[in-house]
Amino acid sequence: MARASSGLAYPERFFAAAAYAGFDGSPNPSVTSKFSNDVALLLYGLYQQATVGPCKIPKPRSWNPVEQNKWTSWNGLDNMASTEAMRLFVKILEEEDPGWYSRASNFVPEPVQDIEMNSNTKIDSVVENGNALPETKIIPAENGNVLEAQDKDVVMVGLGSVGLYDQWVAPPVSGPRPKARYEHGAAVIDDRMYIYGGNHNGRYLNDLQVLDLKNWTWSRAEVKAAPVALEPSSAVASPCAGHSLIPWGKDKLLSIAGHTKDPSESMQVKVFDLQTYSWSALKTYGKPPVSRGGQSATLVGTSVVIFGGQDAKRSLLNDLHILDLETLTWDEIDTLGVPPSPRSDHAAAVHAERYLLIFGGGSHATCFNDLHVLDLQTMEWSRPTQQGPVPSPRAGHAGATVGESWFIAGGGDNKSGASETVVLNMSTLAWSVVTTVEGRVPLASEGLSLVLSSYSGEDILVSFGGYNGRYSNEVNVLKPSHKSSLQSKLDTPVPDSVSAVNNATNATRDVESDNEAGQEGKIREIVMDNVDSEPKVKNIKQTSEQMLAALKAEKADLESSLSKEKLQTIQLKHQVEEAESRNTDLYKELQSVRGQLASEQSRCFKLEVDVAELRQKLQNMETLQKELELLQRQKAASEQAALSAKQRQGSGGVWGWLAGSPGPKADDAKLESHDPLRLIKHSNMYIKIRATSFFSNAMDSIPLEITVKSACILKTVNFFNRRRIYIVVSLIDSNSISKQKTNVDFHNGSKPCWWFKMKFHVEESKMHANSCMLVFQVRCSKALGDKDIGYLYIPVRELFEGVRGGENARDVAYTVTTSSGKPKGILYLKYQFGENFMGRSVENEIIRVPLPPSAPPLEGFRAGNPSLAPSAPPYEGELEAM
Repeated sequence: MARASSGLAYPERFFAAAAYAGFDGSPNPSVTSKFSNDVALLLYGLYQQATVGPCKIPKPRSWNPVEQNKWTSWNGLDNMASTEAMRLFVKILEEEDPGWYSRASNFVPEPVQDIEMNSNTKIDSVVENGNALPETKIIPAENGNVLEAQDKDVVMVGLGSVGLYDQWVAPPVSGPRPKARYEHGAAVIDDRMYIYGGNHNGRYLNDLQVLDLKNWTWSRAEVKAAPVALEPSSAVASPCAGHSLIPWGKDKLLSIAGHTKDPSESMQVKVFDLQTYSWSALKTYGKPPVSRGGQSATLVGTSVVIFGGQDAKRSLLNDLHILDLETLTWDEIDTLGVPPSPRSDHAAAVHAERYLLIFGGGSHATCFNDLHVLDLQTMEWSRPTQQGPVPSPRAGHAGATVGESWFIAGGGDNKSGASETVVLNMSTLAWSVVTTVEGRVPLASEGLSLVLSSYSGEDILVSFGGYNGRYSNEVNVLKPSHKSSLQSKLDTPVPDSVSAVNNATNATRDVESDNEAGQEGKIREIVMDNVDSEPKVKNIKQTSEQMLAALKAEKADLESSLSKEKLQTIQLKHQVEEAESRNTDLYKELQSVRGQLASEQSRCFKLEVDVAELRQKLQNMETLQKELELLQRQKAASEQAALSAKQRQGSGGVWGWLAGSPGPKADDAKLESHDPLRLIKHSNMYIKIRATSFFSNAMDSIPLEITVKSACILKTVNFFNRRRIYIVVSLIDSNSISKQKTNVDFHNGSKPCWWFKMKFHVEESKMHANSCMLVFQVRCSKALGDKDIGYLYIPVRELFEGVRGGENARDVAYTVTTSSGKPKGILYLKYQFGENFMGRSVENEIIRVPLPPSAPPLEGFRAGNPSLAPSAPPYEGELEAM
């Protein structure tokens, strides 16, 4: 049974294939004779590309066609990565000879052990026909690690054997892999990466996984019960996701906040002790923040700075809190400037132990790519200008700092994952792209973790997990380039499409230079059939040129498509900016129109009030005018009657004097006897003239002050009419009527409000005889004439008896009814009686008092219940006239 080549990892698989094909210095003629010239040349070029790198030697002379064809095959590969050349070499060999691995037992290398390199080994060159070709080098493995190509962007590699910089590689991990997850916490202590919690298929996790970064072995931490001396807690912490995991000293981990199934009101902090392997709750002081998840927790000296997140009610936050790890005290910070908008799943970093940087994040509807900086000394926010190509909006990304460089990986915008890994120079705030991955790989996902560690004295970034449509538990490693080369990238960014190839090429050169001193070998030339070599050489040359032309054309098409996409993106950005600008202008215009409208409404309201006051004054003037005309007519009639009486008296002569003038009638005398009230009869109307005088002791009066406050649920006759309601209040006794009217409420509809004060003078004797009545007539003002809504009758004695108890004032409420007794609403009043007084001086006042033949009686009203008053209002004609 043939063995499968997939059982051997890279680069051993490539070296086994090269040895089988005869490229390891020990020829195998029986094998190489099977290959055609085209395949042999292609294998030669791939071998050179994988072991040496891109072709840099000059083109051989035309008189040596073999060397010229070999040079053409190698040079046509351009800047192909060495790992890709290894993969293509094995692929072509398997297509030509599928069973090569089963026959290559003599060429499969043994597992590579740690090798002490010989720095004194000399490298010989192979010189043919005057043209020197550099001798290929075989790249050994170090520390027992292997290399295996997975795709074009992520390479399976042992960290110690490959010097690839700024490129993601997948190390060969062993041990039981953790469950795939995202939104977990990650931290590194003593070359061990700890993974805690996370989300898998919508369920929160609470396991603690450990990855040994020296031998890349997974293990699960067996959590023990907490010691009795510690704060009481369960042996295993509750499942959570969206929390923050940070190292505390050399033997503790802090798990801060996070979403749980049963969230608490305040933020919880848990401690994992690496000595006892147990969880415990950290007791803190001060007012803790509300519970949340998706926040950022940044360790600054001995303090942890918490920003943003999303609480248990899915409300986004942008508050800032600091936990002092020395005093274990929470502080809520009041910052200056404009803080970032509320967000979660953002990234945060600290620069120079003073500046807190916040990048990206998301809300319920959008993702951000803005950069905010908080000065931790002045606690003032700022939003500086970003340099270089600003990364696309994203949330759920992860970040780690290496010196002054802040690396950002992963994230997404709810549509697709972010494929580029970017770096920010925190001193210059300049962005640049480190590398780009293609396809739905775990690096282009949300909720992954990114931590910083070291391997063989060099910094490495380790990512784990994430979600891009499926949950991941893969580990990937990136080795940042040296500071000098990184600085050059920040100054002059390289296009995304070229950076990955250049990085791989530069990495291969670094490996080559590291291993030149300790490797030696010889390149065995491929045995070519020289019979009829000239035509075959020409065909091979034409084929190679055609392939090269096709590749160049494809590359040109891709670059053209990329340029079009970039141009379209720029156009769309301009359109979005224009739309936002138009939206801002329209919003400002709307605010201006709203302000003008409010001003006009205020002016109209003032005009309505002025018109209502003018109407009221006009009505009062009309009433005064009518009364004045009536008095003038009465005066003329009085003068005429006096003149006639004088003439009759003069014309009576002696007989008239002897007989005497007839006295006044009894009724007129009775009316005139009420001094100082004197009634003058005119037609069917009596005119009561109240002259300036002093009341006698029998006419004691009490001042009564009534405040008509408001009414509610008043129903007018017609629903579609505007409710403009006022009240006419009349004080009626046995021989007089006094009345006043409130202002008209234009705005409150069925719930008018007046707070109108009225003052009346009540004769005490009539009040005690229950012959004084207050009549409230509720009216609605209309264009075609005012209409009655309802009436209210209150005996004055009832009000007077209601304040016997030393009260100064009293609030009451009565039901307003129609003439038939149907309730129409409630009227709210306030009244108070003044002290008795004697001898009040008043000016002349003329009041028209109609005397209908069938006026209802004014005595005998029952007190205590206003609803028992007469159903019809007295003197209705007089109320209508007013």
